[in-house]
Amino acid sequence: MRNEIKFRFKSDDLFTIKSKLIENGFFMSYMDRQINNIYFDYFNFSALVENIEGYRDRSKTRIRWYGGFHNIFTEDLFLEQKIKASHLGRKKVIKLKKEPYSDQKDVNFLLESLTRTINDRLHCIMKPTLINQYQRQYFENSLKIRVTLDTEIKYTNPQTFFSKKEENNVMEVKFNRDEDVNLGFLDDLKLVITRNSKYVRGFKSIDLING
Repeated sequence: MRNEIKFRFKSDDLFTIKSKLIENGFFMSYMDRQINNIYFDYFNFSALVENIEGYRDRSKTRIRWYGGFHNIFTEDLFLEQKIKASHLGRKKVIKLKKEPYSDQKDVNFLLESLTRTINDRLHCIMKPTLINQYQRQYFENSLKIRVTLDTEIKYTNPQTFFSKKEENNVMEVKFNRDEDVNLGFLDDLKLVITRNSKYVRGFKSIDLING
C-alpha cells in the first residue's frame, strides 16, 4: 500500500504550484492526459456512505480509460477497485477486453454491458452511479515521491447525462508506506490537507441521491 495525501487548490494557483514543484526538484514524469471514470456502487450506496462517513477502511469500484470520452468505444478499459485504509491506498486493476464493447456506439447500451461485466467479475450487484473526467499532470522527484495535479474536473449523472464542473482542482502526493520521505516541499505550497473523494464530491455537486 502507499500513502496518498490530497489537497484542493484554485486554478489561479496552478502556475505557482507547478513552479514550486520544479524548484523543489520535481520533473514531469508522464505526458498530460484526460482520465475518465465510471463509478459503480451497490443499490444502497454503501461505498458512498463509507467515503462520506470517513470510514477507515473503504473502497470504490470504477471503470477507467484515457483520452477523450468517446475513446470508451476504442481504447482499453480498466476495472479498478480502489481500497483505502486511512491515508494508505492500493488498487486492484483488471484490463478488460475491448472486443465486446468496441462495436457498441450507444452509451446506454455500453453502460449495461459494463455493468454485467462488473457484476460477473466481482460476483456482486452494482449499478453505474457517477461519471467523472479530468485532466491530469504527473510529477516525480529523485526520491520517487509522485505528485499529480487534476484540473478541469467534471461530474456527470449516468442516467440523465446532466453534467457540472468542479470549482476546485486536486493535488495528490503519493509515496510508499515504508519510506521515510521529506515532505518539506509542501511548506512552500501553503496548502491544507483535505479529504477529497471525487466520488463523494460528484454526488454532492449534481445531487444524485435526491435527483
